[in-house]
Amino acid sequence: PQALVTAELSSAFPDNGGYSLWVQAAFGDFWAVQESYWSWFSGVVDSALYPVLLYTSATHLIGGLPLNSGAAEGNATAALSLASLGKGDFPDEARATLWSCLGDEDKSCGAEYLYRLLLLLAFTAPNCLSSALVGRGLVGLGLFVMSPYLALVVAALPRARPANFRLRPTKFKPAAMVSVAYWSLSGFDSVSTFAGEVEAPHRTLPRALLCGCLLMVVCYVLPLTAGVLADEEWAHWKDGSLTHVAQLVGGRWLGGWVLASSALSNWGLFSSELLEDSFQLLGMAEAGLAPRFFAVRHPRLGTPLLAILFQLVILSALIGFDFESIMCIDNFFSAAAATLEFAAAVQLRRRRPAMSRPFR
Repeated sequence: PQALVTAELSSAFPDNGGYSLWVQAAFGDFWAVQESYWSWFSGVVDSALYPVLLYTSATHLIGGLPLNSGAAEGNATAALSLASLGKGDFPDEARATLWSCLGDEDKSCGAEYLYRLLLLLAFTAPNCLSSALVGRGLVGLGLFVMSPYLALVVAALPRARPANFRLRPTKFKPAAMVSVAYWSLSGFDSVSTFAGEVEAPHRTLPRALLCGCLLMVVCYVLPLTAGVLADEEWAHWKDGSLTHVAQLVGGRWLGGWVLASSALSNWGLFSSELLEDSFQLLGMAEAGLAPRFFAVRHPRLGTPLLAILFQLVILSALIGFDFESIMCIDNFFSAAAATLEFAAAVQLRRRRPAMSRPFR
């Protein structure tokens, strides 16, 4: 539903700003401001997840890196980052936030924050240099990220046992599952914020959204199904288990490939989110919903540099928190903004039925 709404309204409003413009047309400036800042803040918070995820993965590739927050057993950080080649156990004493221990005599919290900050700066640099380069790079990166999971599916086929589906998970947390599922499956509206940068958005965006929906289903269902069929212990899966399954069916090389894919995908997710958020802030400024200086682009590179740097300051604070804390804030604002977007789509159908909608 979110992809269909985005395809329809991006074709009707093919300008930077996306859902902010939809809500402004449907409900006026007040709600447009709420939508703009809810969505933008949700996106900025979401961007903070990926340096945290990648750092957690790196601690299992590079010995000696400190790990003080967000790594307790069962934490979604390690689960989503596929953070080990074994069973993924982590120290129970891990803290929920680095900010609570930066003043300790043990300097490991400060070192961890510094490493995360360096990752954040490295992640941000490509967006400052070229939006077009980021877009093209993400296409190639997407192919690399998906390829080891295709290899995992193929390698798992000889070991497939349908009887494994009858096993029940030993631990089931419905609330955590719903929260992670929503975070994983939402975000199709993001593309609307830079619709003005896309050639023929009324044709390009619906096709891209359709491809995105199909790829999302395939990329989740196939590897997880293959893993369940091949691993008799899937009912006991925990942090790092999918990487463990890759090692089980294909050897250590496949486990390492899946882990490298997971690490690089975090950069891709960060870059795409930062691209969306910076152009959303630019579009808000152009529409009068944010200070005008955020509409300024670099005179030579054409990137919304001030918008990117402003977000970088906020992200520098957020990376001190753990995955679950960040995700809860992200989902709250994201769900509120998505509700307003659906309401705007209904309102525009009702009040402006004759409005041009190349895709409907």
